[in-house]
Amino acid sequence: MDRDNIPFLLEAAVVLATFVHQSHSLSMFMGMNSLAVYLQLQVVWV
Repeated sequence: MDRDNIPFLLEAAVVLATFVHQSHSLSMFMGMNSLAVYLQLQVVWV
């Protein structure tokens, strides 16, 4: 591997990690939001 490519590869890895982290956070937020709606509906039906 050429040493000139190492900074580019590190930058690409950081960008990919950022996208993966954001999508994971978004899916976790959507799951929490769905859980909150479900619990709210359960309270209404009681």
